[in-house]
Amino acid sequence: MEDGDFVGSKPPGAEAALGHSNGDGDEDQQVSLKDYQGKQRCGFDSQTGLRRSITGTFTPMRAYSSVMQSANEQSKAPQWLTLAGGCGFIAVLGISALFEADIRWLHFFQAWMYVAAIILGFRRSRWGYFIGISAAGLWDYANIFATTFFFDGLQQLSLWIHTGHLERPDLLIAVPAWFSNLAVIVGCIWTYSRMREKGLSDAWRFVVTFALTTGFFALDMLLFQPRYLALFPRMLHPHLP
Repeated sequence: MEDGDFVGSKPPGAEAALGHSNGDGDEDQQVSLKDYQGKQRCGFDSQTGLRRSITGTFTPMRAYSSVMQSANEQSKAPQWLTLAGGCGFIAVLGISALFEADIRWLHFFQAWMYVAAIILGFRRSRWGYFIGISAAGLWDYANIFATTFFFDGLQQLSLWIHTGHLERPDLLIAVPAWFSNLAVIVGCIWTYSRMREKGLSDAWRFVVTFALTTGFFALDMLLFQPRYLALFPRMLHPHLP
């Protein structure tokens, strides 16, 4: 083997990948790897005396695919948090409907907002994140500053722990409901924060989504439980109980 030669045969198109002659017997030193890797063959450059390697058989880059697959698997953690929180709250809606039959249709349509957030979230749609934040955020906010539902549930939980007797399970469910919504909020914000493309236009998308989600919830109340519409004026004047 003479200096400047490389061991092994070059695959078709290797000249394009490795470089070309400039007419003086010197080869262009740039090697274009693109998205391929293969078996490396070694030789020595006669000009620099440095060891060089070229690729023989070209195959898709498994290392690159592995890294991307690992990243995708990791990014599912907040989506699973959103799923857990959404399913938890939907379960609470179903349980509470057992105590009050007249709110079943209200809760049925309310649950669809969380179904939409979960499905769109797993499809990596920012609309799903915005729906989840809007629906869950409004519910948690209302039950802190406009009603005593959450605090009544905490009181029932405390009495149950200290006395071993649960008087109002219909109030206790406010606790898992509130934290389920919190999980949805955290999961959606976490997933959105991982998106590469974010901009000021997302602020307008969120405002539109919040308006539509709140409007849907208000219409749901108007059709099935108009008495709950009184919550909206209270939310405009928040206060702790």
